[in-house]
Amino acid sequence: MDKFSFEHKILDLQEKLQERDDNELDQTRTKGPGEKTDAAGAVEFSNPAALLKPRLNRWIANNKEKRSLMEMYTRNVQIIEDAFK
Repeated sequence: MDKFSFEHKILDLQEKLQERDDNELDQTRTKGPGEKTDAAGAVEFSNPAALLKPRLNRWIANNKEKRSLMEMYTRNVQIIEDAFK
């Protein structure tokens, strides 16, 4: 029963994170700073750096997290290897 409730909570949290990511992506696609619209209604971005900076910051944060997880994994593997020597 605990495993089922834990898995259910994890799935709910993953859905919430996916919704938040989708909302952030929609916001950057629709209303970015420095947008201009012409007579035809097409959107011209005058400053693409303003749109790409949040994406870059998100990538940097994800990579830092992945790096820390890999370092923890390699430390744990080293500890296990040393234990069996």
